[in-house]
Amino acid sequence: MRKLAAVPRAVWLGQTDAAEAARTASAALEAAARQDAVPVFVTDHIPLRACNEDGGAADSADYLAWIDALASAVGDRRAVFVLEPNSLAELPGSPDCSLGDAADQRARLRMLASAVKRLGALPNTAVYLDGSLDGWPSPEVTATRLVDAGIAGADGFYLNVSGYQKTDQLVAYGTRLAACVTTKSSARGRACADAGTDAGTAGLPHFVIDTSRNGKGEWTPPAGRYKDPQDWCNPPGRGAGVRPTTHTGSALVDAYLWVRPAGMSDDRCDRGEGGPTDPVYGVVPPYGGTWWPELALQRAKNAVPPL
Repeated sequence: MRKLAAVPRAVWLGQTDAAEAARTASAALEAAARQDAVPVFVTDHIPLRACNEDGGAADSADYLAWIDALASAVGDRRAVFVLEPNSLAELPGSPDCSLGDAADQRARLRMLASAVKRLGALPNTAVYLDGSLDGWPSPEVTATRLVDAGIAGADGFYLNVSGYQKTDQLVAYGTRLAACVTTKSSARGRACADAGTDAGTAGLPHFVIDTSRNGKGEWTPPAGRYKDPQDWCNPPGRGAGVRPTTHTGSALVDAYLWVRPAGMSDDRCDRGEGGPTDPVYGVVPPYGGTWWPELALQRAKNAVPPL
């Protein structure tokens, strides 16, 4: 657990009060400067966050004022921003979010584009938008949403913040998605050509990958064991992955990062059985976003490569 805790990880900013979020960011920036390090910030405050009526800022004005407070706190210091996990995968008014309508969808895209513009205008920041996972949603849909959210002004997109997909799979998928983004940027409605290797990547958007929980890859539930396996939710036997680095060996992958804490509960999962107990673990798991020490220990022990 001490080794797990020693790995550099992102700082999540979801405080509802802009001044508090700015203070948290400033403290992290000061600590990073003492180590000659670059902090990675995750903003988690957009309205209808996680497709929840009670999540995030009250409206666009509130959200952008919050972003402005962060921008002022960062100033000319070095920082990386991972903007709003699942904000494009769970787009309001889309099949993956039952809340909101077309107007909320347009507002979400405008807010993200404005956040990219405001944070990206700082002299020493890098900003990445939600590229989600391989298969959720399709690369064509994701590419269109990235274009609409202002990826042209960002440094790229991020992958796997909500998942457990293996790194090599994500490098290949991210390369295809980058090519698709370029296609959609130049001709909306045009089908994306496949691009499965790093060959000919000049001009394509870059990306980063969350490797905090993907050392063992995704979980394959036992066939017929559970009514609804919920394979995305606290899958057992997973392990922490490659440590954060900018030495990725890929022309398009700027960094491997630990974005989502390895021991954070995804949610209370019942695998379709009903009741509060998760039959995989035999206990009532913590609510989503809560630190679960036993889960963290399991993932520390199963880390690939070992901690």
